[in-house]
Amino acid sequence: MSDAPERRGAARFITIVPLTLLDQDGGVLDATATAHDLSSAGFKGECLYAVQEGEVFRFTLALPDDRPPAAGRAKAVWVKKETFATWVGAKIVEMSWADRRRLRALVAPPTVAWDKLAGHLVNAVFWIVVVAALHRALFESRLWRRTLLDLVPSLLALFVMGWALSALTAKRK
Repeated sequence: MSDAPERRGAARFITIVPLTLLDQDGGVLDATATAHDLSSAGFKGECLYAVQEGEVFRFTLALPDDRPPAAGRAKAVWVKKETFATWVGAKIVEMSWADRRRLRALVAPPTVAWDKLAGHLVNAVFWIVVVAALHRALFESRLWRRTLLDLVPSLLALFVMGWALSALTAKRK
C-alpha cells in the first residue's frame, strides 16, 4: 500500500463500463476500452491505445440500465503501461450538465427518500393538529375534562388487558 495521500475528490463506483476513446476531432482511438472506478470527477481506464500523461481526449461511457451514453473530455492524470494494456487515470474536464447529472446519479444515488419524508411530514402535521385540539378540549372545557378523567381507569385497564392478550397469543421462538 502507498502512503501517498488520497487525491480523489469524489466517491468511486467500482464497476466495469464500456468506454470509447476519441481524438479531439471525434476519430476513434480505442473502441474496446473499459472504465473502472467511475466517479462524477473521473475514472480509471483500461485501453489498448497508448495514452500519454497530460493528454486530453474525448470519451463516451456506455452507462448501465439502458441509459444513453455519457460523453465528454478528459485529461490523463497518470498513465501506467503494461504488457497487454495501458491504464490511465482520467479527470473529466468537460461534460454536459445532463451527462454529469446522470453519471452522478449512477455513482452516488440519492440518500433521501423524498416520498417517505413527505409521508412523515403529513403524519406529523396530523398529530400536531390532534394534540392541539385535545389540549384545547382538555383545558377549556370542564365537561371534556371530567369525562376524560372518568375514562382514564377504564382506558388503562383496556391497555393492560390488550398487552397481556398479545403477550399470551404471541408465538414463542
